[in-house]
Amino acid sequence: MNSKEQIDELMKPRSYRAVVSSGFRFYTAHFRTVFKSSWLMALAYSLMVGLTGLVAAVQMPKVVMKLITLTQYGADSTALIDSQKSYFITGGLLVVFVIVCMLLLAVTIGCVLTRLKEHKENHTLVLPTSWWKPNFLLAWRTVKGGIFTSLLTIIPIALLAGGTIAYSIASPQSFATHSTTVCVAVVILSLLIIAFGLPIVPTLIHYIFCERTPFLQALRANYKGGFRFWGGLFAIVIIDVLWAIIVDLIICLPAKILFMANLSAQTGQLYGDPLSMPAYMPMLTFVTFTICGFFQFFATLPALFHSYYAYGAIVSREQERFRQAK
Repeated sequence: MNSKEQIDELMKPRSYRAVVSSGFRFYTAHFRTVFKSSWLMALAYSLMVGLTGLVAAVQMPKVVMKLITLTQYGADSTALIDSQKSYFITGGLLVVFVIVCMLLLAVTIGCVLTRLKEHKENHTLVLPTSWWKPNFLLAWRTVKGGIFTSLLTIIPIALLAGGTIAYSIASPQSFATHSTTVCVAVVILSLLIIAFGLPIVPTLIHYIFCERTPFLQALRANYKGGFRFWGGLFAIVIIDVLWAIIVDLIICLPAKILFMANLSAQTGQLYGDPLSMPAYMPMLTFVTFTICGFFQFFATLPALFHSYYAYGAIVSREQERFRQAK
């Protein structure tokens, strides 16, 4: 395929169906290149997912159940304080592991974005000669872009939910009286935040690719174009979310089963049941979460390619609109 065809394939107005089909087709056609570029960092990410799953599925339930048991049976203050310390240490370790997971995920995505940036600039993808060539600049911009996007979308929704919970705890009688109104208002505001946050998708891709462009400048340059393509972005996000749910139900099912098995075993101890878990359960949990994390990453990666093609479609639409306005 020559350069002109590649340019037309990326930078041309598309419907959301064309964006989704082009993204899947491009990903499957260049899977070998994508895999070779990112498999090592994906492995590091999945190993951290395994450690996180080990703490969340094995250690955290054990600590929580022990704390509940000591609280119920009125243990002495020393044992209770030690249990509380273990709880906070384990919780803090879990938070650190999650943060490291996100950073490794950003570096892994940066490896893929390096190939996409190469395609955007050179209109081709070349199989990398080295399996270790991460682009930490793109990874860092991915992290910053994710933080900025969270500040505009996820954190406001979390604050709304947290405020609702705090209100229900502080004034339970008043909340019971106005619970329906409060919940409806929170849902409507959350939907509005999500609706106005969808056009940030092309902004995020533009910000990551343009290394010297500040986020606010990228937002001003791309938000209106993304808003004009709002319906297409909404459909693409819905498709990607449904795909992620299907992948999660299939690929991550073993990890979920192990998590529930560990949780049920720890819960049973509250009622005097023996733990009855094999000694190899922690290692099995770690290996299962690691394998699931590795395959889940590559199975959900088409969403990144959909964002890439949506960005190309929006840019080309805006360019065409600008030419017609002259």
